[in-house]
Amino acid sequence: MDNSGENKALANEIKQAQDLCSIQIEFTPPRTPQYNGKVERHFQTFWGRTRALLNGAQLPGPLRHGLWAEAARHTTILHNHLVTPKYKYIGTPYRQFYNKDWKGFVHLHRFGFIGVVNTTTKPQSKLKDKGTPMLYLGPTDDHAGDVHRMFNPTKRSIVESRDVDWLNKSYGVWKGLIKPTVQPALTPPEIVPDDPTPAAPNEQEAPAPDPDPAPAPTPAPTPPPNPTANPANRRLLRAMN
Repeated sequence: MDNSGENKALANEIKQAQDLCSIQIEFTPPRTPQYNGKVERHFQTFWGRTRALLNGAQLPGPLRHGLWAEAARHTTILHNHLVTPKYKYIGTPYRQFYNKDWKGFVHLHRFGFIGVVNTTTKPQSKLKDKGTPMLYLGPTDDHAGDVHRMFNPTKRSIVESRDVDWLNKSYGVWKGLIKPTVQPALTPPEIVPDDPTPAAPNEQEAPAPDPDPAPAPTPAPTPPPNPTANPANRRLLRAMN
């Protein structure tokens, strides 16, 4: 690690911790980030994930700058419970460090989603709301896995509660800042029935009819019959003459 003040403070705490005394600290020279290539790459990935959480929640400018630390905290929690291909047979970083799985993983929700928190402290009117919409920030520390950290945008305070009804909406959709994305309905494919009478294998298709056929020729008129062609008619004519 570099010679920054926070890293020196961390090194002192590691040296004082009895269960971490096997960790060796080595500082890099000033202005040489190439010595910390893996860490510098992790910082870029870390900030990219943090921006993705803020963008997914559709937070406006003031709220975005006020909750970026909570988004960074949630990014760290997610990173500690992701399995990389290199350590897929060992487990998550949390399991490697504590030799057990974190029970609160199944209770995680999307950062910035809205949930109605039960805020009743005493009997109240039946017509009064018993819950307050709040913004999900992540799980709590030193509590059960189903206890959540919720941000109250009205009072601008953080509440820890497990009594939450989720609306499945991000902050931007809930406030009407953006329109929700509706997935188009899936249209079933058209089924064409098979022809029950298949054509003969050697049968050729009939040619298509001519759209503008030529007019048929007019037949020649038939001449009238000749009465003298018949012998009986000739004898009858001679007798009449």
